[in-house]
Amino acid sequence: MNGNSKTQRGKFTFVDLLLLLVILAVVLVLVYVFVSPYTGTITLAPTKNIVYTIQVNDVRSEFKGLITEGDTVTSTSTLREIGKVVSVEYKNVQYTGKDEKGNTVISDYPGLLTAVITVSARANTEDGLYKAGDVTISAGTQIGFRVPKYTAEGYCTLVKEGDD
Repeated sequence: MNGNSKTQRGKFTFVDLLLLLVILAVVLVLVYVFVSPYTGTITLAPTKNIVYTIQVNDVRSEFKGLITEGDTVTSTSTLREIGKVVSVEYKNVQYTGKDEKGNTVISDYPGLLTAVITVSARANTEDGLYKAGDVTISAGTQIGFRVPKYTAEGYCTLVKEGDD
């Protein structure tokens, strides 16, 4: 052997340090997974069946019938399902005004309807509010929704718990 080429044994190198750090990281991850009180404990938020209504004002009469029983209702903001249509009721939009004698007159507004859509959903009740598809369902809130043949915005007018 040549005297210039000496092999060094027992010397600690940068590669050895990296290898030790990787092993330490793996050990720490394994300890965390097996010892952590949160792993394996998934608590689901309590849910309830709810029935709610959405009132859509000023629906053109040619759109009557585009919302049907059994349609899946999807939120336009979250693109998640927020229930199924149970029933749809259409009412004439009414105009209230005065005639030439000053009497109050109520008459139908031609070509416009009000749609009242009843929706059934399974809602999360974790924080005291009903949430279906990450949309808060409460009376007075505005809900953007779509069904297969129609998209609209309306106001929730009624929320009640259904049968579980």
